[in-house]
Amino acid sequence: MNVATPQAAAAKWVARSQAGAQTYGANVAASNVDWAGLTSGAQNTWSASVANAAANGYFASGVNDAGTAGWKAGVASKGVARYSPGVTAGQGKYTTKEAPYLTALQGLTLPARGVKGSNIGRVQAVDDLMQATKKSIG
Repeated sequence: MNVATPQAAAAKWVARSQAGAQTYGANVAASNVDWAGLTSGAQNTWSASVANAAANGYFASGVNDAGTAGWKAGVASKGVARYSPGVTAGQGKYTTKEAPYLTALQGLTLPARGVKGSNIGRVQAVDDLMQATKKSIG
């Protein structure tokens, strides 16, 4: 059987992926599929799959396959260059998602500060407010 080398297969995969990027974006934009509904409807499958992966040690196996060296190489070759543009691209979403929490904190009056080691009430007030805010926004 004539089979491509791993290097040739990888090169073809990369080339075809790059060529298909515009088609991918256009197809998603034109799609009438309810991605959110279908995806949230698969929660039980996702949960069972995660439980199966945990029970079979797949997470640790994947981590160990990559190793610390693989993690560092990925950060050096991709992560560093993508970090700042990714943060910049997410600025609007960050602003929208954080606004309710920051607004809630602006209205919080903390209990008076006590002596060192007695201020857990201040922490609890913030935690209570953050949990209530999260529940109020869904």
